Amino acid sequence: FITSNSKEGTFLAKRKDSELVKVKKLLDYRVYTYETEIKVTDDNHYLNNFRTGYEKKIGFFNVNDNIVSINIYE
Repeated sequence: FITSNSKEGTFLAKRKDSELVKVKKLLDYRVYTYETEIKVTDDNHYLNNFRTGYEKKIGFFNVNDNIVSINIYE
């Protein structure tokens, strides 16, 4: 899972029982996504776009072979 909050930023998290446990910090700020569907490419990349709050940047998460890449555009 990728989770985000306003105080701590954006994190990679895993599910442990009924809770999400933070594994690694990905960004120092919160991101917002408005799409509920994750896009899957022909070569099994999982993509989800996002927007930052006040900075008005856009970007996307790309997950492939358990590697998370983050692309941000100003």
